[in-house]
Amino acid sequence: MKNAFKISLLALALLSANAQAATQRLDGNYFDVIYDDSKLGLFGDLTLAGNTLVFEPIDYFAESTSKKWDIARSTFSFWIEADAGHHLTGATLLEGGDYGVLGKSADAFAAGEARVIDWRNPSISKDVDLGVTYESVTKGKLANWEAVSTQTFESGATKVRFTIENLLFANAGSKSGYAYIEKKYASLTVSAVPEPESYAMLLAGLGIIGVVARRRKMAA
Repeated sequence: MKNAFKISLLALALLSANAQAATQRLDGNYFDVIYDDSKLGLFGDLTLAGNTLVFEPIDYFAESTSKKWDIARSTFSFWIEADAGHHLTGATLLEGGDYGVLGKSADAFAAGEARVIDWRNPSISKDVDLGVTYESVTKGKLANWEAVSTQTFESGATKVRFTIENLLFANAGSKSGYAYIEKKYASLTVSAVPEPESYAMLLAGLGIIGVVARRRKMAA
């Protein structure tokens, strides 16, 4: 009886965990974003405004007060699906935060990549390393870092799997040193355009409107 009771509790716990890991869909301009909110991790809250996906990282930092490296790593994947009559052309990822180092041997830096897989051919992935730039840091002050990655999707893409991977590294270099780096924001701006057939229908509709307007003007 006790074993059966324990098994029942375990089954309830698993069902509860699965219920909490719900698939979310965000509606943007000309496309949707589909993701599992239980997989966001250090990327934090996610919102979609127009055609830009905005992340709000939570405690995404690395910090060191010794010769030992502190590393913060998180990866997040999601689907981008074009609305009917549109296709996806590309996306630009912009990320950034601040960092600071104290001591001759102290070091802190960011790395990572963006990956795109077209659902029509999932065996092929396109990876682009983040291009990271750093402001000059002065003693006792934090400086900013920024990363940019631009992806061009395959022609006619309507659904892609987008993955963002970030790694933050900090090493004080000595017991008297200090190193710190934090990711504070990230945004992904997606480009989607109407398919040629939709363009043709739009132009045809505009032409009909123009003809009707001219006839009404002549009748008046």
